Amino acid sequence: MLFGRLSLGTDPGADRLFLIRPRLGGLGVLVIVTLLSGCWVDFPESRFSQDGPRIVARDSGQGKDLAIKFPDTFGGSADAARDFGGQPDWGGASDSVQPIDLGIPADGAVGDLALVGDLGPVDAAQVDGAGGCVPGTFVRCLDSTTLQWCDDAGQPVEIECVGGECRPALRRCNACLPSARPRCVGENAVSCAPFGVETIEGCPLGCEAGACCTDVDGDKVTTCGGDCNDGDPKVFPGQTAYFEEADSRGSFDFDCSTAPEAQYPTRLVCQTGSCQGEGWVDNIALCGAEGEYGVCRKSGGFCVYQSQTRLQACR
Repeated sequence: MLFGRLSLGTDPGADRLFLIRPRLGGLGVLVIVTLLSGCWVDFPESRFSQDGPRIVARDSGQGKDLAIKFPDTFGGSADAARDFGGQPDWGGASDSVQPIDLGIPADGAVGDLALVGDLGPVDAAQVDGAGGCVPGTFVRCLDSTTLQWCDDAGQPVEIECVGGECRPALRRCNACLPSARPRCVGENAVSCAPFGVETIEGCPLGCEAGACCTDVDGDKVTTCGGDCNDGDPKVFPGQTAYFEEADSRGSFDFDCSTAPEAQYPTRLVCQTGSCQGEGWVDNIALCGAEGEYGVCRKSGGFCVYQSQTRLQACR
């Protein structure tokens, strides 16, 4: 058993009487600190044995805490009790040096107590140590009106919370609800971005159902005018031509009727007497597919058909 007294500063009344019982087997270390005055004051860190505990006391009057640092042999990693100021992580790997990451105040790692200035649950796995972030996710609030959002390239970008504030609990700005339906305001399309800020897009060709009308393919028909594929000029309402190959999206609905129309829609039937008729010898070929196509004719007093391979065209 070992007794001792630590002299703290110049105030004799601030001395601490401590009792240390060495570890036995799997038992831990018992540290009893008897307060002889009304408040804690800082005192130098002390090591009592090569593998014993180290005790650090801080002034609770200034919002600081008691931390007890154990050696590597105690319960896991070297920082087992490093964050004992309210929320220890007991063996976590994120703050092996100190509870901050790359100069950012408070890393917010799992198990850590969020400190003043820690505006979001961000840690190395998401932004700092890995050098990147998950595209399309909240990173942190930089201040009350600015947030960092992860762009498509996996890098944090700053976004102003126009008309609102950055809320860590929401993980976005509160200027609007991302689930709100887009709307048209005059010739503008207004929607709420995932990070909680309204986006406004001008619509020179008009706005419908919260989206701008477009004519990307230049066929003189806009999406608001019924163009069902604005990336292919062959596709527009009223198309009369048939095509053997699908459009740019893999569809044969060239006239935007929602139901592709076949150019050769019948099977072969030769009329009795006149021997007229034409069509697919077997099943009707699908759009863009080949098949045997026959035409009826008379030959030597008999009605026969002459066939050829044909592609089915549609619109």
